Amino acid sequence: MEYGEKYNKVEQLMERLRNMSLPLKDRRAVLEYFGHHLVHHPADTAQLIDAGVLKPTLDLLSILMADSRVTSLDGGASTTAMDIAKTVGAAISLLLQVTTVRSDVPDLQKEPTLRAILNLMESQHPINIRSRACRCLGNILPTMKSPTAEACIRKLSDVLVHSLVELFPTSGLREVALKAVRQACTCPTLKRPLLRSKLFTVALIPLLANADSHPNLRQHVLMCLSSFVMDHVDGDLSNEIIARHLSPQLRVMVQLAADESPGVQQSAIDLLCRLASNSVIRSEFGSKGVIACFIEHLSFDDQQTTVSSVQKKIVYALTLCCRDGFNRARLSDIGGMKVLMAVLGSPLYQSVHLHILNSLTEFRHDEATMGLIVNDYLAVIHAARYLNAAIETLHPSEFRKSTSDVHVPVTRESTQDRAQATWEASSSTVFSNSPSTFHGNASSSKAFATTPRKFSARSPSYQNVIQESEARRQYEFSSPAFTPPAVDEELRRALQSGCISPQSSHTACSSPASPQSPAFPQRAYMEDSLYRGRYSPVMVSSDGELDARVNCETSNPSGAPGNKRRRDSDMEVETVPIKRSRAHSLSHPTLTQDDAKKCLQYVLAFFESVSYRSNLVPALASGSVISGFVKLIENAPAALKNTEMPTGTKTAFHTLLRIAREPKCFETLVKVGLPLMLVDDRSDVLSASALKAKKEVLSLLRVHVTGEFGFGELLHLCLCSNRQIRISCIASASVLIQTRADRVRFFKKNGILDQLMDALTEFNSGSEHRRLVAQAVHAFFLDDVSIDGEQLFPGILGDIEEPPTVCCLTENDNEMEVENDKGIFLLDDGTRITARRQLLSRNSDVFAAMLGNRFREGQSPNPIIPIRDTPTPAFAALVHFFSGCNLGSCFALQNVFLSGDDLLDLCQLADRYLAFDLKNFASDDLVKRLLDVTNACHLFESSLSIQLDCIGERMLVRILKWQEMDTTLRSALLDCLLRSDCALVAVNYIRVLIESAM
Repeated sequence: MEYGEKYNKVEQLMERLRNMSLPLKDRRAVLEYFGHHLVHHPADTAQLIDAGVLKPTLDLLSILMADSRVTSLDGGASTTAMDIAKTVGAAISLLLQVTTVRSDVPDLQKEPTLRAILNLMESQHPINIRSRACRCLGNILPTMKSPTAEACIRKLSDVLVHSLVELFPTSGLREVALKAVRQACTCPTLKRPLLRSKLFTVALIPLLANADSHPNLRQHVLMCLSSFVMDHVDGDLSNEIIARHLSPQLRVMVQLAADESPGVQQSAIDLLCRLASNSVIRSEFGSKGVIACFIEHLSFDDQQTTVSSVQKKIVYALTLCCRDGFNRARLSDIGGMKVLMAVLGSPLYQSVHLHILNSLTEFRHDEATMGLIVNDYLAVIHAARYLNAAIETLHPSEFRKSTSDVHVPVTRESTQDRAQATWEASSSTVFSNSPSTFHGNASSSKAFATTPRKFSARSPSYQNVIQESEARRQYEFSSPAFTPPAVDEELRRALQSGCISPQSSHTACSSPASPQSPAFPQRAYMEDSLYRGRYSPVMVSSDGELDARVNCETSNPSGAPGNKRRRDSDMEVETVPIKRSRAHSLSHPTLTQDDAKKCLQYVLAFFESVSYRSNLVPALASGSVISGFVKLIENAPAALKNTEMPTGTKTAFHTLLRIAREPKCFETLVKVGLPLMLVDDRSDVLSASALKAKKEVLSLLRVHVTGEFGFGELLHLCLCSNRQIRISCIASASVLIQTRADRVRFFKKNGILDQLMDALTEFNSGSEHRRLVAQAVHAFFLDDVSIDGEQLFPGILGDIEEPPTVCCLTENDNEMEVENDKGIFLLDDGTRITARRQLLSRNSDVFAAMLGNRFREGQSPNPIIPIRDTPTPAFAALVHFFSGCNLGSCFALQNVFLSGDDLLDLCQLADRYLAFDLKNFASDDLVKRLLDVTNACHLFESSLSIQLDCIGERMLVRILKWQEMDTTLRSALLDCLLRSDCALVAVNYIRVLIESAM
């Protein structure tokens, strides 16, 4: 009921407003009532608009402003000028209340409405009415979508200029006009015409240059100019107008940037940052003190924990200044590049880091500044971080390619699942931190002494050993044998956040890769611990140490003017929840796909410009840069019809070639393990272009080693480097030296082989050390390019095209009955195996001796022959073998050998019965088919315990010589053997293999 009464009242008032026969006073009363109501109830604006209040109000205002001499609007009664002024004031007040809430109503977008408001602004009405009209105009202009006539735009410009210059005498009223100008700049149809009118030159520029202007007025002028400067590009006529009129005012803007008013200061800096996109004005920044002003107000501090939007705008403007030669020189002279490089190392400014990386290439012709950027400001290290981050974003599957992608052949599903879990852990935790191993504790490694054991691998005592070993493997991380190192809370929080500061006081980790290790320089930490290659150890010696912390000695660089701090409370501030001690640590940047593509382009262009200077090329020979190049080359997609690489990958390849050609980089490239990266064993997933590129770079390094100087330099690295990188150098030497004669000469020099053997006996070393040792030993056999899996283990029987469906013994059952030649072997589990006695005796001397004593002539033969303490599958295979069966195709033996223990039993039984061909077949099948990280230690120890040294030798031959084996799998298998109780035996086997190859 109340709603109905309210609705009826609005309708009655609207009828009175539309009735032209009523006195002007009555219609003014309706306007005043609506305006007063909206002041207290702005939510009713939409209801009044729907009721149609705008059209009669605008019609009345247009009539009143069209002819001020109207005297008969109320049916003949005399109307004074005061009544007209009051009615106009009531109408414009109502329009102001409506446009404050909603300004996108079509009735407000029409040209007559705009003209009526403009006429009101330049009329002789009271100043408060004209100011309301100006405010109403400011509300309407941003939402104007329909194109406006040129005459109307010209009138708009004239009225605004007139208001700023003459009509509005006070600064407060001029602020209202300036706000309207700012709103007009946001309208696409008005911005350019207003810029080309006299509004820009006659009104705004003088107000900016007038030193007597009120600070608030100057602030609004600066904000208006900033609105005009936006969205213009070089070559545009509007940009030329801006450059022509604002270039002489640069010094005024610099002075305003030092104003006491925070609002004026921030607005001036914002305008200068926007003007940096104008190439004509930007060329004068260096000569007129703008760059020094930027450095002063950037006020970078490595201890700050917040960053404002103005600081980011300043950084972006400085990167634009790097495009001009004089500005680059000025920026370098006042220490600006040092500040920019410090900003590049701060995660607080990550949103502008790509702009800094893009600007680095601009200094390619400035040798002095480029030298400072590369050698003193750590630009290469920061760029390498972004290179690896971009590769990780663009190629996540290849970048995170783990050892779990490699297929480990096993037979039973449960064993395969356990192998997969252990296999995934083998590349991270088990081998690097835990002293426990797959078979016992590493501290118990000792010289192996053979002890007699019961023959059968299925004996209860031996099964207990196996169960205990499996329990240790299954509960690796919860068993008492695994004791993780203590980690303090600060490091734990840093690890969880992914942001580890190189200066943190971490004392818990005592591993060789700890930042607190005396042999771990800070520069090496920055270069190599962020994104090291798969073969990259700690590789920077003590003479190359450099404090990695990004630190400016002062926030006011030399040559910069006095630093007047801004007030952060008056600026838009972005707060980052990060500890002060870790605010500027080298965290891993996160990039989107588009940003990663841009980042890759910028970083590669920078590295390419550095690679052309021979004195700066050694700075690129760091582990993070080289591994990034190699990963980029590896991920090059193969084209459909050719092997051309993409542009970015081709740039990385040519840059890597220039680095490899530089003799001064050879030592560092060997230290970072580049040769080992180039002989990576993932040829099945790499494109032809990637393989060709890696081969070409490796050829360059090998050419350098062919000379006496290169050979001596490589030998010096392997002999005089510290222990952390010596094994990497030895592994690289095995790859680089091509001929066997040179390799033998190298390994016989001053005990290089002894050092390699000593590295093998470091049983408690980390997984990275094990990986390098495995690669070093394997690389020694790379001469044998013809070696593959089948040539190492060809087998004795070959492949069977069509395996038979019956066993050969079954076919001869009738013949055995006729000849009365049947023998039945009875085993402990009740299994009966039937065979021909004469055939066994003819093929085996052991069976001949056994059966000859039992079946003598003249005695009634007993066909049942008991066999004690002998495993059934192994003995069945032995009988079938001596009976003439083909073990690879015998129907009865196809599903016999399911585990390594069965094959171990068969090997021992074949050795006892002198079946050496069968022994070789079983050992080959065991090593080729069943060897994995879950049973390598058990098989090796078991083979030695039953005096089957040939199996251990075959295992090592396959691990060290087989080129198709994945590097991580090779290192994991070797780690299993070197952490077992038979580690010293394995070391002796390896030494014998190497010496025999020499």
